[in-house]
Formats: sequence, C-alpha cells, structure tokens
Amino acid sequence: MALDPELIEFIDNYIRERFRKHGSLHEFGQDDYVPLLTVEEADGSPSIRGVYKLIVSAGDLTNPGDGTALLATGGGGGGAPVGADYLVGTAQGGLSAEIVVGTSPGGELGGTWASPTVDATHSGSAHHTQSHDHASAGDGTTLQPTILKVANDTELTIATGAITVTQTHHTIDTQSDDATDDLDTINGLAANTLYVFWPASDARSIVLKHETGNIHIAHANADLTLENSEDWVWGFSPDGANIYILGGGGGGGAVAHDDVDTTGMKRQLTLLAASALPTVTDTPGLSAQRFETSTNDIIYMALPWGSSTAANWAWNFPAPLDWDLGTVTFQVHWTPADSSGDVVFQMRGLAVSEGDALDGADYGSYATVTDTLTTALDLHVTADSGALTIAGTPALGDHLFLQLLHDPAHGSDTFAGSGRILAVVIKYGVTSLGV
Repeated sequence: MALDPELIEFIDNYIRERFRKHGSLHEFGQDDYVPLLTVEEADGSPSIRGVYKLIVSAGDLTNPGDGTALLATGGGGGGAPVGADYLVGTAQGGLSAEIVVGTSPGGELGGTWASPTVDATHSGSAHHTQSHDHASAGDGTTLQPTILKVANDTELTIATGAITVTQTHHTIDTQSDDATDDLDTINGLAANTLYVFWPASDARSIVLKHETGNIHIAHANADLTLENSEDWVWGFSPDGANIYILGGGGGGGAVAHDDVDTTGMKRQLTLLAASALPTVTDTPGLSAQRFETSTNDIIYMALPWGSSTAANWAWNFPAPLDWDLGTVTFQVHWTPADSSGDVVFQMRGLAVSEGDALDGADYGSYATVTDTLTTALDLHVTADSGALTIAGTPALGDHLFLQLLHDPAHGSDTFAGSGRILAVVIKYGVTSLGV
C-alpha cells in the first residue's frame, strides 16, 4: 500500500534533524552508524559536518576517484571565474584561459614586475629624460625655437668693478647708486652661453671696460658706455672665463657710431664730370660734353682732353662731416679715344674754414696716379693715388677745393692721344660711421 504522505514528511524531518545534531544517521533497529559528509576549505577552515548532500550551483565539480570531490567555484564574490583571461607569471592548473607572461618583464621592458624599467631604445629611437633646459637636450640636435624667450631680468649691483651672473638676463646698477661706474669683470659665466645686459636706471651709466678684466668689446675694441635703459648689449662666453660684448637694442642701445673702431675704414664721394669747372688761369680743360656709343647708344658725360695740351678742372663742395681730416686718395674713371701708353693724372686740394679768405692760401702739392691704356673706348679705372694732403688747416665744416690736372708733358706720361674723364672718386678716412 502507499505510504502516508504525512509519515514521509515526518521521517524526512527526523533525518534532517539527526544530521544537524549528530552529523550521522542512526538507522532504526541497528547499532551501527552511516557516516555523513564533512565539507571544508583546503586550509581546513571553515569546516561543516553532517552534510548529506552538496548542491553545486556555480563552478566546476571534479571527482579525482579517491573518495574526495574537488569543487572550483567562481563569481558572486566567492572567487575569480576560472574561464576569464589572466596575466600570470607561471601557468596555473585551476585556470583555463590564463596568459603566461613570465616571472620578469621582457621585450623592451626590464627590471621586475614590481619595479619595471624601459630599455634605452624603443623601436630604434632613443629615450630621453624630460628636459626643460636647452643645455640638457642631450642629443646634440639644433635648437630652432619659433620664439626665443629669456627669463625676466634680475638686477645686479657692481661691487668693486665686478658682478656675478645667475641667469641670461640682467640689469646692472652702479655701486652705491653712483652716477657712473666701471664694470671690469663678469663672474659666474657658463661656456657657450648668451647674456643680455642693460642699465637698471636711466640716471646712472655703466662703463663696460675693454680688457681690463675678462670683458672684451668685440665690435669696438674700446670701452663701451651704457647710458640709459635703451642701451643694452649682448654678451657671449665661449669658455666660461671670458665674455665678448656686442652692442644691440633700439635707440641708444644700438651699436653707437662712435663706439665702432674705424681705423683703416674709408668712405668715398664721387666727383662727376658734369659738375667739373674748367679752370681760368691755369690751362683750362674743356667743359663736360655728352657722348654716345656707336652701337648701343650708351649716353655719358665726360671731360675731353687733347693729345698735346695740359688740361685743368676744378670742383668745390663742403667737406664730409665724418672726415678724419687726414690725407685722401683719388681714382680716375676714364676712357682713351685712341693711341697707347701710360697716362698720369694729378690732383691737389685746399680746405677753407668759415671766416677765412677764399684767396688766403694756395693749393698744396699734387698727388699722382698712373694708368696704362689697354683698349680704346674701354672703361679704365686707375688704382688709388698716392696720399693727397689737403692744404690749409682742415677742420670739420670746411669747404674743399680740388683741382685735377692732365699734363702730357709730365715725364711719366707716354700717352700721345686724346681721352675722356667720366668721374673722379675721392676716398677719405672716417672718424665714425655716421653723423
């Protein structure tokens, strides 16, 4: 007959209660016990006794065949899922999709996984430490910034003729705010470094002393005075010991004309044939005439002379204000009409000052230059003449009178033909680059 459902339920509850209290089942009418399951984690804790059924809701259950059961669970906070991808140092039997990367970094990495490093090269290119200083770029490449910006200036005060730089850009003040002060030495220089200096006050002047200490005024070879805040200079130290100064800036800060060494410098002015005046008493030359070439119709003005008669021409003009008042030289641009031989040109001059009589002094001695004919109607330009001393007592603001002579009777003149003078170039020494 069928069992009463209420009896079945009673028996099931009884068995469950026995499991809970004793961890075993005492069968009815027998003295032995049926062992129940003990479930524990691998390290022994926690441990659960009296389990008669283990239900696996998630994970993998494995029967090793030795009376034990292996259960690998994952998800839901109970452990990592066994089927996920993991980076591991060595292969793990409990994982099915691990990625084994080794116990230490490889490829372009070094060191350890706890403290990895980057190799010196990466895909063939060098790694560099981040650099905020142009000098520490490290690979020798050329720096080409769109805009080169230097640090804001800081002020240095001269102490016993010296300052010590701490950066590229400085203003300089005098010791004790004196009206002017000499700067002999600049300390703290770095090799291959540019510097910018300018006065800290418009009311005080800084005199950079040329080669008194380690300062070299490269563009002037003389002391350089910075008179106000518009007078600034560049400096370059090639070795960290010496500094070479160049003028710069706008207004008074530009290289001053008077600061440039003009020794040996020459300027020239041109005396055109059209502006020449034939002399009156001395054998006069012919007035300037217009000439035209036969093929290309080139027009020019020239002073013609004949083959047997001396010819004199004169010019007068205010003396250049930058003239050093020393001797001058001249060149003659001319062309021969025919013949051959050497031509001698002679020139003399006189300076007349304001308030002096125009007829108070005579010209000085002639200076000469000789040229040799090559081809008729070719342009000929003489060498510089010998030194021409201007008579009188030349002074700035004087008026100059010059006279040019061609004399076929001169002992060195062997040219027997006629010629034409296009221009005379006067070269003179200068005291400065401008007025």
